[in-house]
Amino acid sequence: MAVVGFDDSQMAKLTRPPLTTILSTATGLAETAVEMLTALLRGDPVDPVVLPTELIRRGSA
Repeated sequence: MAVVGFDDSQMAKLTRPPLTTILSTATGLAETAVEMLTALLRGDPVDPVVLPTELIRRGSA
């Protein structure tokens, strides 16, 4: 079985085995969410967005 976390918290490095995780910036996520919500409130169309992420491979997967 493989286990993968999200956001690469400090605890991910300390578990045994170390937790493989997906790194995504909370700031980028929040900024994009606010921009999209503002556009929706104005009645503007909103396209789907794919935010950049990085897979941090450790021992759990």
